[in-house]
Amino acid sequence: MNKIEQMNLYQRHQFDPSSKDDMKVVRKFLHNMKWENNCPFYLEWPYLDIPTMLKDRITKYTLKGL
Repeated sequence: MNKIEQMNLYQRHQFDPSSKDDMKVVRKFLHNMKWENNCPFYLEWPYLDIPTMLKDRITKYTLKGL
């Protein structure tokens, strides 16, 4: 598999806490403390790292629903 094919397999997207697929990926990451392949999410401003961003976005989404 060449580099272009690899890049297409691992395209990143914005994390959506309402997406069950995204939450399954995060659950697996938090349980294993490593990504299955590559991190599938973009790092968003103002966060400095993906785990902090995910935890904050999930917390805000959950509290918004209360």
